[in-house]
Amino acid sequence: MIKGFAKGLGLEDSDQVKSPTYVLMHIYQAKVPIYHFDLYRLGGRDDFETIGLADFLRDNAVVCVEWPEKAESFMPEKRWNVFIESVSETERKIKVVLEP
Repeated sequence: MIKGFAKGLGLEDSDQVKSPTYVLMHIYQAKVPIYHFDLYRLGGRDDFETIGLADFLRDNAVVCVEWPEKAESFMPEKRWNVFIESVSETERKIKVVLEP
């Protein structure tokens, strides 16, 4: 899904988009910067402050966050939430919600 966002925002090589599970964040230079976070391995508020998550959320950029529920207090009030549910081995249900 992040590859699709990146391609839509003008990233020339969407193959460079990879999950940042072990590095926590990737930055892609498109029409606007894309900050791609994976918060799965982070444990709490101290971890989010250490990586400066809040600083990236204030920038003029697209911020994609995997596992955002781990940092709910850092997430901006107005945002798009994308929920992906497995329906079967080959099907996914996607729900997009604008908050609030």
